[in-house]
Amino acid sequence: NGHWSLLRTALAGIDSFQPATERGEKVPYRQTMEYNFAYIPEVTTPACFKKSEPNDLTVFEKYIAKRVEYPGELRPWGVSGRVIIVFIVNTDGSVEIDKVLESPHPKMSYRVKKIILSTSGKWIPALYFGAPVRQKFVLPVDFRLR
Repeated sequence: NGHWSLLRTALAGIDSFQPATERGEKVPYRQTMEYNFAYIPEVTTPACFKKSEPNDLTVFEKYIAKRVEYPGELRPWGVSGRVIIVFIVNTDGSVEIDKVLESPHPKMSYRVKKIILSTSGKWIPALYFGAPVRQKFVLPVDFRLR
């Protein structure tokens, strides 16, 4: 159990115990020490796009939706489907593409990557205990012929 491990670690930092004595003889003695092992949850703030609130990606989703266009050269073949891209918001607010998980055609994933990369510098990075950290996002974008 993790609590016993914490207790052992805490007690290891205390000077060694000496037995209680009375008139030079060892005697039974009980001492109680209180330790507060309060749980402190991770203090994190997710990355956010432009002036949106953390955990609210609606501004980002609208940004993507407004800019994504079906590749005209694929129209004769009727290609449709979902592009799923993993990207990272870096500690300076820049973005990088991690990988394409799914794509019906390279031209579709190229368009989504280009739009994601255009958001570089428009992000406020995620924070962990107040320090900027990288954060991964998974973005699905559907392409349908109309």
